[in-house]
Amino acid sequence: MLNDRQGRTQHQIDVVALPLGMRRQTAMPRVVVLGEAKSATQPRSVRDLGRLDALRAALVRRGIDAGGAHLALFGRSGFDGALRGAAGRRTDVHLIDLEELYR
Repeated sequence: MLNDRQGRTQHQIDVVALPLGMRRQTAMPRVVVLGEAKSATQPRSVRDLGRLDALRAALVRRGIDAGGAHLALFGRSGFDGALRGAAGRRTDVHLIDLEELYR
């Protein structure tokens, strides 16, 4: 759970990955992946990507080394065209559907 004081809200983060061998109890862990996993019937959208961008920014504001974290969206029902386009223009965004997950 992430408390975002600036946004005055709380966020749940589904996936947080640290570098291999780093423990979350480390005084200043570096976040390498932030992700969101949903089993919705609708395809994921750029709104979902915007939420992850905002979560990464909130972590950075709190002094957590997450500025270089990759963003991963997991979606059972795939991704809409706008999200695929946005992800294709960025090197920090990964779209993982069921086929990719089970590969």
